[in-house]
Amino acid sequence: MIIKLDRYDLSILIKGLHSMRNCYDTETRDRIYDLLLRLIDIFDNMDSDQKAKIVFDGTEHRIALHCLIDWRNQFLQEGKPDTAESVGELVIKIA
Repeated sequence: MIIKLDRYDLSILIKGLHSMRNCYDTETRDRIYDLLLRLIDIFDNMDSDQKAKIVFDGTEHRIALHCLIDWRNQFLQEGKPDTAESVGELVIKIA
């Protein structure tokens, strides 16, 4: 799956994956680390007004969505609806 993200959305995705990485089993965590490294490399090489085309395989896409949804739910439980809404908008873009 190919997804186009700007620097802001990509930074949210990276923060979400990083924040939720320890909530999963070892195999999933290893996949998250690999995905994080790749996304950080893409982010570092982007211009500020550029959108990046990111190719996700099926597992990476599923993991990214799962992490973002769990992160959004965590914000809802903490009583931070505005932050949860921002993450929810990214979920919609990626789904």
